[in-house]
Amino acid sequence: MSVLVCVIGQHWRERSWARVADMVEYTNSQGYPCALIEIQDRCFQPYDALGTMRNEAILKARQGWEYLCMVDSDVLPQPETLVRLMNHADQQGHAIIVPWVDEPGTQKP
Repeated sequence: MSVLVCVIGQHWRERSWARVADMVEYTNSQGYPCALIEIQDRCFQPYDALGTMRNEAILKARQGWEYLCMVDSDVLPQPETLVRLMNHADQQGHAIIVPWVDEPGTQKP
């Protein structure tokens, strides 16, 4: 039940880095091995390299992590957010699945 949290981009919203770091720390304290990395922003124009950055996150996660949590650099999660997802997956025996999000400009999932 290990999880790698990959932040896509480096243009942090105020307080977002601390909130994501708090979530990772809380997840570790609850017995789930968890680490945080930032994926370098590779976009020359808005949204032109999101696929590349997501692929990089997947490659990093395949280096020994069971779960991958990709977040944008503007999120403000509660500390227990990831633990709640992990507990749900653990108790129900289900994979963690999130809804498709339409990318701005392309309207593609």
